[in-house]
Amino acid sequence: MVFFVGVVVGGYELTEPASYELTACERGRLVLGLRGLPMSVQHAGVREAVFSAGLSECGLTGAGMRTVLPHAGVVRDAWMPASDPGAIWILFEVFDDYDLVLWLVLTGQLQGLSLSHVGSGPDDVTPVEVALCSVPARPHCVVRHRCTTFQEAFEYKAQVVGGVYSSLEPFAMSSSSTSTPLPSAAASAAEPASSRLEAVLASLSAADASLVQARFSEMMARVDDAAASEESAKTRLEQLVAIKDTDRKMFEEQFSHLLSFLPAPLQKSYAVTGETCKVLQNAAPEVLHHVGQVVKCASAHFAAEAAAAASSYGPRGAKRGRFVDTFETVVPAAAATVAAPPSSVALTPLQRALADTFSA
Repeated sequence: MVFFVGVVVGGYELTEPASYELTACERGRLVLGLRGLPMSVQHAGVREAVFSAGLSECGLTGAGMRTVLPHAGVVRDAWMPASDPGAIWILFEVFDDYDLVLWLVLTGQLQGLSLSHVGSGPDDVTPVEVALCSVPARPHCVVRHRCTTFQEAFEYKAQVVGGVYSSLEPFAMSSSSTSTPLPSAAASAAEPASSRLEAVLASLSAADASLVQARFSEMMARVDDAAASEESAKTRLEQLVAIKDTDRKMFEEQFSHLLSFLPAPLQKSYAVTGETCKVLQNAAPEVLHHVGQVVKCASAHFAAEAAAAASSYGPRGAKRGRFVDTFETVVPAAAATVAAPPSSVALTPLQRALADTFSA
């Protein structure tokens, strides 16, 4: 087993980035809920895990989050030393079978620590995971020490509590088994470590190495193209969802507008009711769009008739009435020459609006 000690929230004297500030009450709540939380890598899958854990029996506890979030380790202890006011330190384990994660931590690629928490208001925070990352958002939140036993880890914790180490003083990660510090993230950036594949390539002949490098370059180019296509598809999907939501809202407004013109008897006769609106809102987008166009035309027609009817009342200042149950078809003078419907029974405005061939 491999254990690490690090800082997830710096002391009060450090300036937190905007929206990352924590009150003393929030820091106290966080430290109480850190033990047992999963250690993820770069927050992978944390949003979905929070949603799933929130619906589970365990909720947003360490046990609940470990069940739904892929993780490479677990937080074993957390504390706020009196010698380092406001700072939150953790002791965590990285599982032995995650050798690549261990290698990335030891070479400085994943020495940052990022604490995720959720909350509904001030002083209401719940920690959900701690992530190993390349660059932490909060200052000085990095892995400070590596050890191979619990005893070594708690000996280092005792030194932190005793004031030997402070979150305000950044330094390279140390190890109980070596006298020299292990490489930090800054050192790794200055001197990149060779990967395992690079070591394998170095052992090949020049011709074989060139062939492998060419194939890897081609593969990564296709990966980049696929990633770009995926991002474009996601953007297009978000646009389509936004269009669909807008279409649904417009349909609801037009349907409500149409209902305001129809008397109750006609609403029931033609099944143009609030329940119909709810059913049609869940229809396929193309169906919703076409029906929405019909509803929009019908409501526009009724609005025009209402305006014409209002203008046909008595002298200015006379009382103007609302629509009554019996509709009176108003034929504008300009449309007097239009041929009447072939049917012997005159169509109602709604029937004309919903006919196969729409005619105003």
